[in-house]
Amino acid sequence: MHNYPKDSNEFVSKKDIEQMLISLSKSDPKNLAPVGAMCYKVAATPDRIEYICPVCGEKTLYTSDIKNIYQRNFTKIIYEDLQQMRQIVSKMPKIDCVLDESQLCKKCSPDVENPDLCLIIKIKDEKLHKTCNISLIDIELLYEFLSGQEIHRTKYDKEEPLKNYQNRIEELLGM
Repeated sequence: MHNYPKDSNEFVSKKDIEQMLISLSKSDPKNLAPVGAMCYKVAATPDRIEYICPVCGEKTLYTSDIKNIYQRNFTKIIYEDLQQMRQIVSKMPKIDCVLDESQLCKKCSPDVENPDLCLIIKIKDEKLHKTCNISLIDIELLYEFLSGQEIHRTKYDKEEPLKNYQNRIEELLGM
């Protein structure tokens, strides 16, 4: 985990984010792209996958029948989404944030029965805020918002107004 805060000059304040949220709520993007091609075959998710903890290096085995209370399939998340989530979080603009994977590791979190991915954010001059039950889409929404975009591009390249997701963005930011 980071030592908070990093060079806080690069981060925005809560007031700045509130202004960004107001601007987002007033946005009205035009000429949004419809759903793109969906005719290609999706690779199958493996029935089992080893999760390697980035903190302690231990391996935890996940099988396709292991789901958490939200019925999330962790073989799919680890196989398809986790690396992309890590990459987006590492370049998240305007705030300091960490993807907390600790619950996925049986050594780091031996008592956790329903593991979850969490996002810990630090806004300039504010306390840490932690949101659990996050997904790749949540990370993408936050990145798009903090990058000043008004459009969210879905999995199949459909474009939607980012303001449709404003409640979730506010929740992720602790607003």
